[in-house]
Amino acid sequence: MRDHRVVSEILGSEMGVNPSDVYSKQFRRALFGGYQPHDVDDYLHRLADIIESMIHTIRELKDDQESLKTQMDEYRQMEAALRSALVTSQRLGEDLVDAARREADSLREAGHAEHERLMVRAGRLPEDLEGEIRRLKDQRNRLRDDMLAVLETHRTLIERQAPPNEETSE
Repeated sequence: MRDHRVVSEILGSEMGVNPSDVYSKQFRRALFGGYQPHDVDDYLHRLADIIESMIHTIRELKDDQESLKTQMDEYRQMEAALRSALVTSQRLGEDLVDAARREADSLREAGHAEHERLMVRAGRLPEDLEGEIRRLKDQRNRLRDDMLAVLETHRTLIERQAPPNEETSE
């Protein structure tokens, strides 16, 4: 994975080096007392491997960060939706309670009105019953008078038509 991308793409401009730079770095040799080229090359290879590993880790971390940002945005949207649903539920509950209270008040008022109507009717009941009793007594008396008149009429008719046997026996 040793590529020529500059580390500054990943780490920012302050770290303008990449593994290829480390591999290709040439040191001047000192005439006396210089470093062993083999040791310097080994160290540079180790350093390039470490930088490459860091670049790989940084890329993974940035990918993870983006994934987490996306996930966080989704969670925020879900939170907003849940809050909205909760507020809607609370309003609906309050509306239901208010509607139930209004209906209870209406039923209570209707019950009071019905009670008053029945009390008025109950207050008139004795008078109504007395009137009905008087009407029934009058009707009974008329019926009795009519019956007596019919009976009297029949008696009179019977008396007028006396049987012939009775007239001879007298």
